[in-house]
Amino acid sequence: MRGDGFLYRRTDSPFWWMGFSLDGRKKQVSTGAATAREARRVLRSAIAAARSQPRREVDSDLTVHGLCELRLKDYRRRRLKSASTVATLLIHVERHFGATSPVAELTGPRIGDFLDTLSETKSQSTVRQVSIHLRAALRIAAERGEIGSGDVPPVERIAEPKNARQRSPSREEIEAFCAAAPEWLEEYVWFLFFSGWRSGEAKGLVWGDYNAKQRILTLRDSKNGDARKLPLAGALEAIIEKRRTAVVHEAGYRKLFIFSRGEGQRPIGDVRKRWELVLEESGVDRFVPHDLRRSAARNRRQEGGIDEERVMRLQGWKSRSMLDRYHISDVEDLRRVVASDRRGGDDEDNRNAEGLRKGYVAPMGGAEKTRDRGEKSNDHGSKHEWSRAGSNRRPLDCQSSDDCQDQPTTTQSGDTTDEN
Repeated sequence: MRGDGFLYRRTDSPFWWMGFSLDGRKKQVSTGAATAREARRVLRSAIAAARSQPRREVDSDLTVHGLCELRLKDYRRRRLKSASTVATLLIHVERHFGATSPVAELTGPRIGDFLDTLSETKSQSTVRQVSIHLRAALRIAAERGEIGSGDVPPVERIAEPKNARQRSPSREEIEAFCAAAPEWLEEYVWFLFFSGWRSGEAKGLVWGDYNAKQRILTLRDSKNGDARKLPLAGALEAIIEKRRTAVVHEAGYRKLFIFSRGEGQRPIGDVRKRWELVLEESGVDRFVPHDLRRSAARNRRQEGGIDEERVMRLQGWKSRSMLDRYHISDVEDLRRVVASDRRGGDDEDNRNAEGLRKGYVAPMGGAEKTRDRGEKSNDHGSKHEWSRAGSNRRPLDCQSSDDCQDQPTTTQSGDTTDEN
């Protein structure tokens, strides 16, 4: 049961190991027991000893603002780039409860009411992210001893929204968009499509990140904090080299942005206004720069046939779940998959499918139709296309077995032969 801990085995130890929580801190230690029965006794004793310890009271000095700061400090300590996004989300917590309010006043019902109120004005995705970071902040406070594990109020787990973005513009749509875009935006869009990088990663590239001799772009500060290299060839190399020839190679040029707006080497910055104008002019259904990341994954996996590991490395994903999230199949992709299925020979299946679409033959055992019910002929020639409608097999151009002079006969052994 929940709170009773658990037992598990490790390959590097002959003993059973146990895990349980104490004041918000997870404990995983060896029981020193070789049998499960003895290990369960040790686990029960450890949990009883933990529960008998004096319960820690809430630190009266810990405020809602201090609670949010614990989460932000954790992000900064781990050098996660989305700390500013987390700060924006936690502002909703401070505004609702009050930045100087004590954490002791946070209860499960109050937090539930807060999330309900927030959902009236914010999307489900935003509410879910706020709940995740609030829960994490309370967990950190318990781990630091600011509050006891029994004093942590429950925070509802919000389901991931089912309306998450699935837009993955096709190559034809991207071509139409770029035809209406200025040159600086066109090159930026094609780079995002062929590289699969995030829009912010592309905007931040400077010429000091490009090794022209080795033809490698180095992203020194990605979202997850790891450096990433992109070898250039084909379309990607053509884009970068075109940009390089337009740059004046003078002192300090290596600090200039690779993708800039106009001749003044201005950073691209916010493209939303120009983006909407190009969408309207091109007539392409709305998409945003980040949607090109899905297009890149789909292009590599389905059209390029690139294996999953290399796609993840190129686009900077550490988990397979992210590839599954971005690699989206549309109806036509699935049609190409089932189009490869065959019951018999390729020609036979294609012919049957064509006939069924045009109403020549009913599927598997149904009544056959001819091109013209008014035409009957006994002259079928020496070769026929035979229908597969059950045991009454006859040429597709026969109205009935009485009309057919070349009807195959069945021998006593069950084999079918053609008398002609």
